Amino acid sequence: MDDAGTYKRPDGTTFEVRDPYYPAGCDKCGWSGSSEDCGTDSWGDDSDVYCPKCYAGGADSGRVASTSALVIKADSPHEQIEVARQVAALSIEDLGDLVDFANKVQAWSLRGTRRTPRFGSFAQAAAALNVTVEQIALAVEAHYWMFANDPSAPIGERQIEHEGE
Repeated sequence: MDDAGTYKRPDGTTFEVRDPYYPAGCDKCGWSGSSEDCGTDSWGDDSDVYCPKCYAGGADSGRVASTSALVIKADSPHEQIEVARQVAALSIEDLGDLVDFANKVQAWSLRGTRRTPRFGSFAQAAAALNVTVEQIALAVEAHYWMFANDPSAPIGERQIEHEGE
């Protein structure tokens, strides 16, 4: 997955991210933007990325980073319109709840690799988490690091994949 591009914040403003950087944000002051703008207090890795506005640590892992980096990654125009409609209908609080739920889906999926070589299907995730496959699809689309391996497959058969995990 290429992280470069234009990202939209929940307030509608946008910011650019150049490769190899990624969207980042600070839960302390609300700043969001490219990790290129952040600093680090370590030896060239991103173990503690700090905010360029208030200098708080953890600017790459806060909730505001996830919500401001929300990208519609649907592969068909119809699916993209539907996902965009659903996301647009969410309040800021609901958008944060969606990101929290997407993180739970990711955690469930990553734990599944202990049992099988795959991360799990949308149907398996829905059954395990007691939700609909449509809720799993929305969570996967909303999550920065997850995607469907074959978006043209029937929704329940789609496999959850992870970028950068």
